[in-house]
Amino acid sequence: MKLEEIGHAMSYQSAINVLHSVEIYAEIKKKKPLLTEKHKKARLAWAKKHQYWTVHDCEEPGYACQGYNGAMNSELYQEILTTSLKDTMEYYDLNWETSVFQHDNDPKHRSKSTTQWMKDSGMVCIDG
Repeated sequence: MKLEEIGHAMSYQSAINVLHSVEIYAEIKKKKPLLTEKHKKARLAWAKKHQYWTVHDCEEPGYACQGYNGAMNSELYQEILTTSLKDTMEYYDLNWETSVFQHDNDPKHRSKSTTQWMKDSGMVCIDG
């Protein structure tokens, strides 16, 4: 129920004070570009490198679109690859060693620990 519906009004500052009283604080997100020049150049280079792929190339096993709602770091990303991706590939009888994995240049995807995990796991990756 809204306070206005029962005939009470609350100022913006009063609402902030109530939130602060229960230790809820607002933060303003810092503005930054979605893509840096480095990201743009890397995407363009990747697109040029793979521009002549055929439909057959893209239909090969191992191409997956993964989504996640929330904060993720390299460790969680590797855990998802270890459990969900490997289990899914086994379920569909896909061969881990002959599949090619593609991901973007997100820091958790390109971190040293993730890169090493992929090498140790025998995962073949396309440079993104």
